[in-house]
Amino acid sequence: MEAATVWRWNPTNGTGVLETDSGRYVWFHVSDLDGLAFRDVHEGLRVDVVIDETPQDKFECRAAHVRPSSQLSQH
Repeated sequence: MEAATVWRWNPTNGTGVLETDSGRYVWFHVSDLDGLAFRDVHEGLRVDVVIDETPQDKFECRAAHVRPSSQLSQH
C-alpha cells in the first residue's frame, strides 16, 4: 500500500488519477474506492492505494483499492 493524493478527479465519469508520494501516476475508477464515498472524493484528498501493475489507458498502472489515508490529516 502506498500513500497518494488525488491529483485529478472527474466525477462525471467516475475516474481520476492519483499521484503517489514516490511520484507515480495511478489511474483509478469509482469502483476501486474501498471505504471512501463517491461524494467525499476530491482533488487534494490524501489516500492509500494498492497498485495493480496492469496498464490503463496512457498510465503504466491502475489502482486496485483506494482507501482513506492512514496518515493524520494535514490542514
